[in-house]
Amino acid sequence: MNKVRKSIRLAPFKPKYVEYLKKSNTCSINCLEGAIRSGKTIVNLVGFSHYLDNHKRGGIFVASSTTSGLAWEILAECRGHWSADGKYGAELGFGLLYLFQGRCKRTKVKGSPALEIVNKNKKKCQIVFVGAKNKGCVDAVRGLSIAGWIATELENHSTAEGDDFIGFMFGRMMGASEGKCFLDLNPSYPSNKMYTE
Repeated sequence: MNKVRKSIRLAPFKPKYVEYLKKSNTCSINCLEGAIRSGKTIVNLVGFSHYLDNHKRGGIFVASSTTSGLAWEILAECRGHWSADGKYGAELGFGLLYLFQGRCKRTKVKGSPALEIVNKNKKKCQIVFVGAKNKGCVDAVRGLSIAGWIATELENHSTAEGDDFIGFMFGRMMGASEGKCFLDLNPSYPSNKMYTE
């Protein structure tokens, strides 16, 4: 039985994104800030995919947004991106589900939606999709040994006392071997909490 692979046609990245991806090979904290629809999420998905595919130990990784559904929609699927001329794009999407097409399966971890990927080192990587905005958001990842993290819309993640998702994740990442995070945000400068707090 022949498996059909669908291609994702990416337009050439801007030089600043190429430099960012090169630096992400050695940097533990990788963060893009900028306007909506500037390509931050797709660049981070490419960098995070490279990181996952080359991870030597595998483990549990977290993908977060304001809700678990939005995390899945943006980071697992990432649909609807086509260039105006129709030359670049993907029939299904640019997300992890399609970047690892044929090497991943849907699953659940602690009741949250997840993807299980076997990387090129034959290590199992489970990516758990969680919401990080509401009360109790930390509970979705509490107790997990987290190897890496990708987050979109970081400015909307909870920083409330007792539910500081960002602080909790940074604390978890401190002890991770090969730990990396890929973050993007588009705050309303200068009043957003990312700057004021």
